[in-house]
Amino acid sequence: KYPAPQTQPIRDGVFRLLYAGQISPQKGVEFLIETVVKLAQTHKVELTVLGDGPQRTDLEARFGHLTCIHFMGAVSLQAVADHMAQSDLLCTPSLWFENLPGVIIQALCQGLPVVASDTGGIPELVTHNVNGQLLPPGDPDSWYAGLASIIEAPTVIDAWSKNALAGANRFSPERATDEYLSFMHMIIGQ
Repeated sequence: KYPAPQTQPIRDGVFRLLYAGQISPQKGVEFLIETVVKLAQTHKVELTVLGDGPQRTDLEARFGHLTCIHFMGAVSLQAVADHMAQSDLLCTPSLWFENLPGVIIQALCQGLPVVASDTGGIPELVTHNVNGQLLPPGDPDSWYAGLASIIEAPTVIDAWSKNALAGANRFSPERATDEYLSFMHMIIGQ
């Protein structure tokens, strides 16, 4: 189970995006940052980047001075939960076939909608326009348009958040255990 957040949402007119994970080329962090920098020219938006990896030093040197980008480094699961509570969307811009990203499960269980690449196992977690939005991997124009449309009409966030929480029980350890045992009983014929 993931820890519950120990902070409250921040509501000050700034739209807060969150990335949490490895900072490496296949994760798409660079193009996400570039998209947010472009968005920040016309929208009140900030991106917090949690994590570490081979691209962190370069990206921090290039973008760390900007007020719309915040690099926090590697943090605890509790800190991830707290940052999620203070964010409007989790962004998972993967360029490769993700399996089953735990950070998306953690976000949905907290009611944090997810904007993610439509690749790999991500569409099994994020349902387009239900608990978030799926966008083409590595397509900066689509990501810009998708994020801008959410920022400009943020009421979708409330509906997506409710849907995320309503579906969160599918990730509970108890449900997973029950389904696993049921499957095993089916296999052995009991």
